Amino acid sequence: MNKKGFTLIEILAVVVILGVIMTIAIPSVASIISNSRNSGYVDSANSFTDEVRRKIASRKLNIKRNGNVFIVPVDIIGLSSGANKSPYGEWTKTNSKIKYIKNNNTIGTIPAKKLSNAFVLVKYDSNKKDYLYYFTSIDETGHVIKPINIEELKPSLIEADSSFNSLMTFENITVRVNGANKTITKVSFKTGLFPDETTAVMLFEDGETQAIIANS
Repeated sequence: MNKKGFTLIEILAVVVILGVIMTIAIPSVASIISNSRNSGYVDSANSFTDEVRRKIASRKLNIKRNGNVFIVPVDIIGLSSGANKSPYGEWTKTNSKIKYIKNNNTIGTIPAKKLSNAFVLVKYDSNKKDYLYYFTSIDETGHVIKPINIEELKPSLIEADSSFNSLMTFENITVRVNGANKTITKVSFKTGLFPDETTAVMLFEDGETQAIIANS
């Protein structure tokens, strides 16, 4: 029986081969995992959007056909437990306390760090005679879906962008509410998805409250 062991050259050759295999395999595995998560992200966005479609059809969401952009937070959409986050992690939260004007002209408040930065956006297209649906979100790992028509969303469009830390910017305007001036804020999106004159309206807990976002 030949009990001769491996030579140093043979061991080094095996190490080199294993190194080459690992160099090829690790990025491939990482890419597969990333692609799977991105696909899951798109599936999640579609699930939230489909639920909003159902709520509109059953009149559980009060979406008017007036040209406004209606912002539906994923927090109120009501998917199953565990669905309210991205495949990469929890969604970030809005930094500021949000005040909003309800249908009855009273002021509602959402505390800071309460509202998830993930939204379905709905706008009625008078030319197409149909609703257009968009999705946008950002999670704690920095993965972003910038506001995009849900029909155009695909895994390759999901970005890891740590510099993109806010989905919306706010422009303060003054309106009369119950005979008094109130400062409220019109929502703008960084990508310029909607024209500047478009009013953004957010729907909150009861599915009926329409509100223009207002900073405290």
